[in-house]
Amino acid sequence: MRIYLITIIILQLSFPVFSQVFWEKTDLPGLQTSNLIVNPSGLSAVSFYDLDGNESFYFSDNSGKTWVPMANPGNIADRMVIDQAGRIYVGDDDGLEVNLRRSTDFGKTWETISDTGTNANYALGVAPSGRIYSNFIFNRTGTHYMSWSDDHGDTWTKTKTDLPPVLLSNLNSQSGFLFDESGKVLYLGMDGVIGLDPETGKTEIKSTGMEAKSPITSCRLPDGTVLVFANFFSTVGHIYRSENFGESWSPLSPSGLPQFTAFYQLISTKTGVLYGIVAGTQSDGVYRSFDQGQTWENVSAGLGKDGFILTPQILAVTPDDEILCGTNDGLYRSTQVLTSVSDPDKLNPDNFRVSDAYPNPFNPETSVTVFLPEKGILSIQAIDLLGRVIQQFKTAELQAGEHTFNLGFSGSTSGIYFIKIQFGNQMLVKKVQLVK
Repeated sequence: MRIYLITIIILQLSFPVFSQVFWEKTDLPGLQTSNLIVNPSGLSAVSFYDLDGNESFYFSDNSGKTWVPMANPGNIADRMVIDQAGRIYVGDDDGLEVNLRRSTDFGKTWETISDTGTNANYALGVAPSGRIYSNFIFNRTGTHYMSWSDDHGDTWTKTKTDLPPVLLSNLNSQSGFLFDESGKVLYLGMDGVIGLDPETGKTEIKSTGMEAKSPITSCRLPDGTVLVFANFFSTVGHIYRSENFGESWSPLSPSGLPQFTAFYQLISTKTGVLYGIVAGTQSDGVYRSFDQGQTWENVSAGLGKDGFILTPQILAVTPDDEILCGTNDGLYRSTQVLTSVSDPDKLNPDNFRVSDAYPNPFNPETSVTVFLPEKGILSIQAIDLLGRVIQQFKTAELQAGEHTFNLGFSGSTSGIYFIKIQFGNQMLVKKVQLVK
């Protein structure tokens, strides 16, 4: 047995072991991310807060490649958006009242533009027309409104609604609103998806076919398809799809996600690649889908510090389809741009490669991504310290490209294991640690 173990170690050293790290840390402070936004031209803003609740703000005019400090707009900045001209809007909260503030000089100075007399402001959104939307808000008389401005926040139109109070539970300041080309608006409220007619101000629930009534996050794909994750307050959440901007919904049955998944955020690149912040009982992190949410893969490799896995807080996509991820330890940037399933780097990698297992250490599931240069037979096994094969995870003929596998060790005891991945006459070995 000992000879066999030595052989494994020699094999691990004899073949190159590639690490496919998806994220790299920016040079911004390693603090908790509270807001992150990128507008269609790449103007970006991010804010962080420390353990004492003090916030710091940064602005970028190049999609987050470089950053400069901004002035603090005032109190706790709950929501933040940037319009097409670069005006930055912040809804801040002093614990008693919410005010909207605006900067027209990229965060150098701020002015109060709406003393609304409200004590709730849960979302801001910028429509393609430039109209600024504020969510259902309520003042101290208990009246509920949807508000919008067509003059950059100087004046606001309020439409009263008789719908029940709706509270937004989103991490992304823009994921509460969705817009189509005709100007129609969808809003995510705790009671359901709500449609707003921008001409009449009429609001109505648009949840036909949606069994779960507590939407958390949403995104609109380039072809107009809308995806919503709902039912955050139950054990199992659901992803719903609409091809008619919320008139009707149908549930998806996605694969590749951890058990008991909750999506905190969904975003789409301009070519339809989906990214989501996922919380699950086995594997949290950032996941990616190339088929409109049907199948997902974990792309969290690189979101780590001192052996600990960081918690992703908020995502944003740049005009070049790079992904920014705010975490509990600062801001990270994606190291690769995969614009579609036809990306040549994805379909035809130059070498047989295997990513590091993630998470590692783990309990009871980890994952690896394999890059195949051509069609062939792939085998994945788990081997213990005595050289015994304890699990045969996969043996199949696969097409060239990138493949991600979730590897479960629920029946194994804590300890060190080796994952052996063989493709033709090539073999790579990854060392992993199961901690129960």
